[in-house]
Amino acid sequence: MLRDEQGTTFREATLDDDIRLRSALWNAVVSYKPDLLFCPPLPNSPTAGCHNDHYAVAMAVWRAAYLFAVPRAFDNYPPNYDRVKPAILCTDDAYLRPDFVTLAVEITEALDAVAELAQCHVSQVYEWLPWIGQSHPPKGIDDLRERLRNRYRISATRLGWQREGLFQFFIATSWGRALTDEERALFLSVGV
Repeated sequence: MLRDEQGTTFREATLDDDIRLRSALWNAVVSYKPDLLFCPPLPNSPTAGCHNDHYAVAMAVWRAAYLFAVPRAFDNYPPNYDRVKPAILCTDDAYLRPDFVTLAVEITEALDAVAELAQCHVSQVYEWLPWIGQSHPPKGIDDLRERLRNRYRISATRLGWQREGLFQFFIATSWGRALTDEERALFLSVGV
């Protein structure tokens, strides 16, 4: 769980791209040293709708990405800092232009785990979507799993993806380092 310098967790659905969030994000990334960092996409239009947390995290990652390789970018740096520069991938979402999507991973067998993790996002799944009139809250994990299955199918159709199965799509950014050949081999090329 992401915590600020005082050890306070961030409240869901109220994130803001501020120094507190960027500092906590920077500390988490340089402490964990991931090779790949996944985040929500930045909308490509000011009229695009997106969850506040998605936008704040995407903006914070974009603004902090350059600083991941800087040892004392924030006061809360780890004592044994090693240079960190992960490849950064944004997840696909309907408000992106499809020609930005470059990579895909089959998630058919992981759908149960994805549904269980999605269910943890109470503000989005059970509060935000119903309030903006897009749907009623899921009636449970089975309903949520089916909605996610449909969402992945809709994304595949929107992108012209013809393979069998459920896929999550990603955009390789230039915010971090380029993917290595070994990392790129983990994904399928979308080629749109």
